[in-house]
Amino acid sequence: MTQTSHPVSEPVIYKAFKKVLVANRGEIAVRILKACRERGLATVAVYSDADRDAPHVQMADEAVHIGAAASRESYLNMAVLLQAAARTGADAIHPGYGFLAENAGFAARVIEAGLVWIGPSPKAIEEMGSKTRARALAESLGVPVIPGWQGVTDDTSLAEAAEQIGYPLLLKAVAGGGGRGMRRVERAEDLQAAITSARREAEQAFGDGSIYLEKYLPKVRHIEFQILGDAHGQLIHVFERECSLQRRYQKIIEESPSPSLTPELREQMGEAAVRLGQALNYCGAGTVEFVLADHEFYFLEVNTRLQVEHPVTEQVTGLDLAHWQLRLAAGEPLTLAQSELKQQGHAIECRICAEDPAQDFMPCSGEILAWQPAEGLGIRYDSGVGPHVPVDYDSMLAKLIVSADSRPEAIQRLHRALLHTVLLGTRSNLGFLQSLVAHPVFVSADFHTRWIEAQLEANPDELFSPISPLQRHEAITVAALYAWSQRDQQRVRWAGLPSGWRNSAFASQQSSFRMDGQSYTLSYRAEGQYFSVQVEDTHYRVLLLNATHNSLSLEIDGLCRTYTLAVSGLTTWLHHPSLGTHSVESLPRFPEREDESTHGGYTATMPAKILQILVEPGQSVSEGAALLVMESMKMETTLCAAEAGLVEQVLVNPGEVVEAGTSLLVINSEQG
Repeated sequence: MTQTSHPVSEPVIYKAFKKVLVANRGEIAVRILKACRERGLATVAVYSDADRDAPHVQMADEAVHIGAAASRESYLNMAVLLQAAARTGADAIHPGYGFLAENAGFAARVIEAGLVWIGPSPKAIEEMGSKTRARALAESLGVPVIPGWQGVTDDTSLAEAAEQIGYPLLLKAVAGGGGRGMRRVERAEDLQAAITSARREAEQAFGDGSIYLEKYLPKVRHIEFQILGDAHGQLIHVFERECSLQRRYQKIIEESPSPSLTPELREQMGEAAVRLGQALNYCGAGTVEFVLADHEFYFLEVNTRLQVEHPVTEQVTGLDLAHWQLRLAAGEPLTLAQSELKQQGHAIECRICAEDPAQDFMPCSGEILAWQPAEGLGIRYDSGVGPHVPVDYDSMLAKLIVSADSRPEAIQRLHRALLHTVLLGTRSNLGFLQSLVAHPVFVSADFHTRWIEAQLEANPDELFSPISPLQRHEAITVAALYAWSQRDQQRVRWAGLPSGWRNSAFASQQSSFRMDGQSYTLSYRAEGQYFSVQVEDTHYRVLLLNATHNSLSLEIDGLCRTYTLAVSGLTTWLHHPSLGTHSVESLPRFPEREDESTHGGYTATMPAKILQILVEPGQSVSEGAALLVMESMKMETTLCAAEAGLVEQVLVNPGEVVEAGTSLLVINSEQG
């Protein structure tokens, strides 16, 4: 291993522990709690008001309520987390890989309280938590860095630096990661607005609104190396992960080994990662991130924690990284030699999120009605899916990880697993992921970090699988006959009535539905054992084979399928691998007349927090003008005017949390 003369931190003295408090939530907490249980450690979970019935709460030996749903009042509240540890007798705290995992102040407070911090030293976190200091360290070690500005980060200096670097460029948060506080700026006239937005998002995410500039490289690969270090000076890398498929700087699909690395590049980048880890006296699990452009690599950052995508490394190396975190925190030495580590086979992970791809991937909250992971060889799920999707946190619900002997086989296995994953009750990106992994560009591995966004701009149909008219008919037929079957099972049937509730065998029953914004009328009648169904101008002969509270088996024109279903109010959710996941809304026979007072009104399409009001009553606005800024599930959205007009009413205030459907403001377009 390469030695370095640039130590920037001292290792922490670690000690054995028996009871771990996991200061996180969701699939992150579930993953760590599972590892602790496998290691024979007692566990404590923490939960906010929004997570009382979450899986991680049920999984732990004990769970402590720590406050309101807002992160700053619960999962980011250091004092209440330490109180929870004291109350339960926990002698160690694991921060997971979000929230406070990269907060040096919290790590220091944990250690000062006499507890074991399951992570690297506060000094290492502090050094790498600042992206500018991390860049400086990399440069001092001879590791290439992206051209950028590391000086004073006030607005004037940033504007001057931008002229020196040239456009396009990236604004990046000095603290934190995960794409928060990051903005791409194409033109000088857009810089100030981007600075304001990036600072606000960075402040909300990390408590630090400092940002800096980097030259924007348009077509790069994102490659990261896993490192492990012990308290005795040993440090290794555990190979790389390819994380180039991103949208809005958020990783979507990760894999290992990287299809873009040659053996020579793998060796060079791995050696650079080890050099950086040794310079930090790094103890624990961490990730050194690089970008790759034209066969040249550049240092990006160090994440001083376990990454969301760590399972792909586990699948190709056979190591359990969460177990190693616990072992290293207890002071155990690394028993792994760099020369003995090998990558075997191929692993791919994709992130399943509660979001609506058809609405620009808008985050979705709500109730989970059904969650059924696919089963089979080489399929793994890391999941924290619970009965509810809160508006207060990230939209990721689960991770699907597949492994196989080769990349083509892993892709095939991943596609099939996505088809058979059932998630009902909220919109998700499952269909988008299915299209993505089947795309020729993904199969050929000829992508870069901007490829998805460029593809969505140029030809979005290739990444969305449009449902055909016949598939819509199928979904509506399933919804109608499922409703019929549920009614049929609940009533006392009268003998001699062919349909079970009508007194004429020839009378057709009609139902109206809405699907993806379009309305349909379906008529059906019983003809012996079959139903004669008509949707629009098409007739179908349908045999109902079996019905339960959550499934329906139908033979439609001789083709038999079994669907998984769930109902919430007037909405029926259904899934079949050949059809995908869809929701069908039953329309009342006598719909209420639309309230004319809502004309020109803007409503919240999802639960959200109002961050900023940009207009006031009496103000004239042009089409496309920004009206207000709101945040939902850690994503900031700006509501813009659909047409020019005069602002008549502003019905919400900054800081207010609103439900979906809440009226936000009213604009009179006739006075524009």
